[in-house]
Formats: sequence, C-alpha cells, structure tokens
Amino acid sequence: MIAIANAIKGSFKGVQYPNDDSKLFIDDDGKVCSKTFNLSSNVAIENWEEMKMISKLSSIKNKFLVVVLSPTAEQSKDLKFTDWNDMAENYAKEFGFLNNQFRWDVHGNTDEKHLHIYASRIDFSGKNKVVEGRIGMRSGEWAEQYSKSKGWKTLDELTAEKKIQFKSILQDALKTSKNFQDLRNHFERQGYTFQLSFSNKPDGNKNLNGMRIMTKRDAEKREIREKATQFAVDKGKDLLPNSIKSKPKLSPAELEMAKELGKPFLPDDIQELVLTKAQIRTKPGFTLTELAKNKNDRITIGDIVLQLENNSKISLNQNIVNETEPVKPNFNLNENGFVGDMVDILLKNNYSSATSDDELWKRKKHQKSIYSR
Repeated sequence: MIAIANAIKGSFKGVQYPNDDSKLFIDDDGKVCSKTFNLSSNVAIENWEEMKMISKLSSIKNKFLVVVLSPTAEQSKDLKFTDWNDMAENYAKEFGFLNNQFRWDVHGNTDEKHLHIYASRIDFSGKNKVVEGRIGMRSGEWAEQYSKSKGWKTLDELTAEKKIQFKSILQDALKTSKNFQDLRNHFERQGYTFQLSFSNKPDGNKNLNGMRIMTKRDAEKREIREKATQFAVDKGKDLLPNSIKSKPKLSPAELEMAKELGKPFLPDDIQELVLTKAQIRTKPGFTLTELAKNKNDRITIGDIVLQLENNSKISLNQNIVNETEPVKPNFNLNENGFVGDMVDILLKNNYSSATSDDELWKRKKHQKSIYSR
C-alpha cells in the first residue's frame, strides 16, 4: 500500500473532488464507500462551510490535511465498506484527527481503488491536532505497519518482487532486441519503459552510462506530479523577494521556497500532487544497479550494448549518440515545464545524466532536485 499526505490551505473544491458520484466505489454489498465524521451531512458544500467555520479558530497556515491511501489491486479487490472505514479510522487515530471533522471517499474508477481523506487539522477547541512535519514519510511508515497488520505484503516485499520481475523482463528483451528501439518496443508491449542517461564528453558528445526501468503507468504518474510541482514553483517565483527572483539561477533551497509559496494558489487536487522534498528524491522504477546490489548478478549498460551489438552484428557505438531522440522515453521525466491541462486524477527527477549507475548508488542521498537546473 502507498500513502500520500499533504497539509494544505483548503478549499471547497478540495472537499468536493473526492465526493464525485462518477468516481465513488460501490462495494459488493451495494454500499457506497464514503463516510463523514463530526459533520452534519454528506453534502460537500455543507461540509466545507462547517470545516471553514472551525478552521477560523486557529491561525496556522495549512489548516487541512489531504490523504490518499492506495492498496495494490490484489490487496483491495475484496475490500468492503467496513474494511475501508477501518483503514480510514486507523489512519485518523494514528495522526490525531479522529475526533476532528473529516470525510473519506473511495474512488473505484481507476485500475487501483484508492481512499481519499479530507480532514480538518483543527479540533473544536481551536487546537491543531496534526503535526505537519514529515507527514508524507510518516504516512508511508504507517502504511507499512498497517499492511503488516492485515497480512499484506509490505512495500519492501513488493519492491523485492518487482526487482526480480524487472530484471527478468530486461533479460527476456535482450534475447532478440537488435537496438534500443527494439528493446523499448519489447518493454512497452508488456507495460514497461526505460530511460537512458548520458554524461557529457569533453568534446561535447554524449556518453551512454545508465538506464532506469519503470512501468509506463508509474512514468505517467511521475510526469504528472513533476508538472504539478513545477507549476507550484512557477507560481511561487513571482512571490519571492526581488533579491532572490532576480538571480539568473535559483538554488534548490530557493526553488523549494518558491514551491511552498506557489502551492496554495493551485487547486486542491493539484496541490495534493505536488512532490515533497523527500518524494522528489524518490524516482519511479530502478536503475540497473538497484536491480541487483551484488555486482556478480548485475546487468550493466555495457552488457546491454554488447548484447544488442551481438544480436544485430553491427556496432552501436556511433548510433547511440546519433539516436538521442529515438531512445528517449515516451514519458519524458526530464521535462519540468508545465504544459497543457493537469490530468484529473489523484494518485499514487530528473535522472542525473552525469552520474553512472554505480556512482548514483553511492551518492543517492546527494541527488539534486528535479528542478535545480
């Protein structure tokens, strides 16, 4: 199970979004999976007016909490109203807002059912009951413990299985692929994709030095969240002090400041997609190094190039440099500009092109922000 949580300023649309009849899940007993706590009705506008009235008792900036709890398809396939309610109440109790105003709604219109929580952090006496610090990370830790209590596989266990699966797909694709486009086609037929990374040579040319493998679905989700993050940064840049925004290039800390300033100006459903600092460092999929920590079991980018050359009987050395466009992923995770309308979903960095797989593993904690260009 994955848990995403953010403290936000709040709005009527934020309450309204989860309670969308076209998205709400109805369980096998015919019960709509939606419930309110300490609110007088199930009507979004009335919920918002009641929450807003209590929120005025506090002066904190982000008075509301939005949460998405997303079990895997296997974990959620037999869940009923009582199971979803147990999940929501368990989370609310753990994070201190069980006696506050909140509502939960389950969406069943995507491949994986997921539970939305919209909660007031402010209790009826005006006290903030939810600690904001590291809320995303702490929610992830809660998800691990809750999964264990239900006998579900934890994220660590699912990750280990995924690594085996990803490596198997790569090995199978390498049996017949003659170039990177063949390799990509093989991946995409099975719902996967990959991203190549390059380092710059002194002569200005590019040197292939790594690969990150991921599901196409995860690539799409990440692209959407990176766009939302960049949109918040763009909104916030104009609010920075003149001494900062006049700089030709902002530091990661200044960009983080811009993100936090711009975030409240976004619709609530987009605010929930904005990546936290910790989430920015957590990229989808796995590098070749991450697929196998033991060097003897590892497939390197050199191994991949050699196998493709053997299959095609020609050298790929020159073609790799000349075919930058064909080997780009369909979902460009390096694209930080906000283009087009945000997709109406609520789910569940740039890959450092100058860093080899081995170096990336050693320096993982020092990766740059997705928008530190």
